[in-house]
Amino acid sequence: MNVLGIDLSLSSTGLAMLSDDGQVPVLSGSKRVAQQIDGYWYFGAVLIKKAGDTLQRWEDILCPILEWAQHAHKIMIEGYSFGSHMQYARALAECRGIVEYHL
Repeated sequence: MNVLGIDLSLSSTGLAMLSDDGQVPVLSGSKRVAQQIDGYWYFGAVLIKKAGDTLQRWEDILCPILEWAQHAHKIMIEGYSFGSHMQYARALAECRGIVEYHL
């Protein structure tokens, strides 16, 4: 079973895949590591994109998430950060809505 964890961010979204059999394919992302911990394979990536217009940024975040989601049996998304500045909280909530809709 593959479990995808998503730490959604407008500047550096984190993705992590846990697998019990190590059969997760190569996935996109600017960083990718694989290691075995307690019998499970961990695959991680951090996606960091330059600031652009809002729609392009959302697409840059969404596309790799959807690629990873194709290989996941379960998906978990970290909750909202209520300590964030209000100006970013709205944009992040909108982005999360787009991601959840597509998933």
